[in-house]
Amino acid sequence: MLKKALFVVVGVVIVGGLMFGSSAIHMARDFVSGARNLGDSMVSTEAKISHTRKDIKALDKDIKGLYHDIAKEEVRCEDLENEVSTKREALSTLTSHMQVLNSHLKTSPSQLYTATNDKEYTPNQIKRDLSTSVKRYKSQSMMLTALEKQLDTRVAILTSAKEQLEKTKRFVGG
Repeated sequence: MLKKALFVVVGVVIVGGLMFGSSAIHMARDFVSGARNLGDSMVSTEAKISHTRKDIKALDKDIKGLYHDIAKEEVRCEDLENEVSTKREALSTLTSHMQVLNSHLKTSPSQLYTATNDKEYTPNQIKRDLSTSVKRYKSQSMMLTALEKQLDTRVAILTSAKEQLEKTKRFVGG
């Protein structure tokens, strides 16, 4: 049965192509457009309005979902902002620590350094601590940069989502 139907369709296409040439495509488009318009004119205006109202009511549920998603994203952005702030403070503290170590090495490179905990440190111990601190600073700085990029991306997405929500609300009329 399928072979017969396929054979008939291919035959109609070949005969139509031979009879009408390149205008067969345009005629087929016109036929489909006319059929669509005929079907559209058969549907009453009240039925179209009713269908449109149902579609708009369905959008209300989607809008509520968007509000929820936006609120969750705002919380994520706030958490990320707090994390970025904490990382910045940690980097600032680490920078101060490195400056103290560096200044001690410059001012008295051969003397023992007495820390606030009353322990004495040799210049080699201070150099090792400074080297470790520099490595930690670089690592944390890279992490901060990545977090800032992530925050910028999330804020941009959040702004876009809010704009889309406003457009949808205007479309719905709410």
